[in-house]
Amino acid sequence: MKLRGLGSAGRDLRTLLEGGSLASLSDGELLARFSGGKETPIAGAAFDVLVSRHGPMVWGTCRRILRDPHAAEDAFQATFLILVKKAGSVRVDDSLGRWLHGVGVRVALRAKGARARAGRELEGFEPAEVPHEIDDLKAVIDEELERLPSRYRSVVVLCHLEGLTREHAASRLGCPVGTVNSRLSRAGEILRKRLIRRGFAPAVGGLGVWLAGADVVAAAVPTRLIGSRVAQALKIASGSALAGVVPVGVAASITAYLRGKLMMKIACSLALLAGFASVGTLTLAQQGETRKVEIRPRTAAQVKAVEPDPPTLDEKVKAIKAEWDAAMEVYGVAFRAAKTATEQAEVYKLHPEVISYSKRFFTLAQSDIKSPAARDGLLWILEQFWISDAFVGEWALLREQAMDLLLEHHGDDFKVAWTALRMDGYTSPSRDRFLPALYDKAQSKRTRGPATLALAQYRWKQAQASFGKKLEQEVVVKDDHGKVLDIGADDKAYHKSQYERDPAPFRAEAFRLLDELIRDHADEPYNTLKGTTFGDKARELFDEWSNLAEGKPAPEFEGKDLDGKPIRLADYRGKIVILSFWASWCEPCARSIAKEQELAEKWKGQPIVILGVNCDEDLAKARRFAADQKMTWASVSDGSKMVGPCEIDMGPIARRYHVGRLPAFFVLDGKGLIRFKGGAGEGLDVAIENILKEPEPK
Repeated sequence: MKLRGLGSAGRDLRTLLEGGSLASLSDGELLARFSGGKETPIAGAAFDVLVSRHGPMVWGTCRRILRDPHAAEDAFQATFLILVKKAGSVRVDDSLGRWLHGVGVRVALRAKGARARAGRELEGFEPAEVPHEIDDLKAVIDEELERLPSRYRSVVVLCHLEGLTREHAASRLGCPVGTVNSRLSRAGEILRKRLIRRGFAPAVGGLGVWLAGADVVAAAVPTRLIGSRVAQALKIASGSALAGVVPVGVAASITAYLRGKLMMKIACSLALLAGFASVGTLTLAQQGETRKVEIRPRTAAQVKAVEPDPPTLDEKVKAIKAEWDAAMEVYGVAFRAAKTATEQAEVYKLHPEVISYSKRFFTLAQSDIKSPAARDGLLWILEQFWISDAFVGEWALLREQAMDLLLEHHGDDFKVAWTALRMDGYTSPSRDRFLPALYDKAQSKRTRGPATLALAQYRWKQAQASFGKKLEQEVVVKDDHGKVLDIGADDKAYHKSQYERDPAPFRAEAFRLLDELIRDHADEPYNTLKGTTFGDKARELFDEWSNLAEGKPAPEFEGKDLDGKPIRLADYRGKIVILSFWASWCEPCARSIAKEQELAEKWKGQPIVILGVNCDEDLAKARRFAADQKMTWASVSDGSKMVGPCEIDMGPIARRYHVGRLPAFFVLDGKGLIRFKGGAGEGLDVAIENILKEPEPK
């Protein structure tokens, strides 16, 4: 059938009839139609479908990294036109999304580096002063996504960057939905660990939730970018020069990318050709023509001419971090597969040696001690001792030296000050010295607030660890999970002296520092995701330390359980209440349920109840989770909302109890007084046992 006299309508109809329903084709089939169609309507339509399918993801990626719409447009165009140039060689196993995301990240990072070297600053695109520098986090997430193994990157790109359902993604990848679910879960674990290693702290929650919170999702592509892409693609595919088809900046990006790939191939080829000890010949076949090329050994000067630039200090630090992450992934997989304590003990031998990695970071840092990369390496060393500083000898010396260098060269650094905020979980001699010294060093407006808050939190921790009376028994130190830590004599002496100290001076200084925050930093942003200031945080801690301490009355609340029935805390008066804050998306919560079930069985017949406070926004998910986990106790629905990858806006009950992380536990006695608060360690058992030992009130 010929379609004449219909103009553009005839061309559109002919494309549909000849090409079939293009939207239903796979990426590989679309790419084949484009690369084999030359300058035909079918080729153009196939490319149009690819741009429509993956454009939002690529546009979002370029926009996040560059933060300049004009530069992002150039990177977006370059990404798809690189696809045009490479259409004949791109391997498409399942989806082009993974490949396009990687190209987009590399093109955008090259453009970002070029702009930085040129010294151009873009007005209006300064990152906001937020605790974890959310704009930087967006770009970091894209970089870390690119580093994921392909099987994990594919599902993240399809489900979270391109918005496909898990069923649709499974169909696209040709695997079961369960495989997609497990890969997404594993990808979330890997990304969370890597972000923490780079100084960010993703909140507990599903991968999709905090990716969306960081705006690491697809974005609507400006209309003007879509319309011209097909025409450009067809011209370039037909052999037109880049310079005559696309803007100069776009052409430069494409050329730089392709040149980088070519140099990599040349380097690999030189490595192979170096094996030829004498002159030889290599037969090449190209476009039907066979010719012989003489092979001669390369001189040192020739080899050096194509050698890449040596890695920067920043690249070296990132490479060691990547190596550590990979080693930890291997260890994690093996540990989860171990079934018995004996097997776990054997697997522990696979755990990478923290001290050896710390030495490498320390050595690198000394080569350019004032650089941000040196700071990041030293902070990595400190991060390994957040749970416990109870190490002696070489470990302790290295930690002390890292702290000294950070204080000397980066004492007024924003990232160091925010890292200090996470050092209040455990008291130690090194922290006793480091945090007050950092408070003195941090003088700029940007660092003074977090340094003051860090010291206030630490002084309160010291107050909680001090009892002002002589300790007769041997010191036993445990982490937040109740595990006994193996510490030396010096550390035992320290903790004994800490126990015997008067807590009053520590409490007094903690409150003084909160007053300082309210007086001097009240309006400075603490968390822009929640819209809170340092003044807000100081007042929150003042209320928590004053009114939610052990021995204080627990705040009353009422609401509805997961089935909509009314429930009140006051109804449980006269009983010991284990108040458990949880959510279905919280992996530690799922692990703690076994502990709660153990407690319920252990204290069966006693006046003890478990009352959950659910922090899910989706009530249906909470009900399914409770049923799957066989949670036999009631839970009041409190709700929550993710406001970013690092923050959760808790519901009213959790806010009143100042719950910042999940799971969280409170033990209330029969009078409604708080007798314990913390994690799911053995402190729960001890608190209950102490209450049961008390004589009943007459």
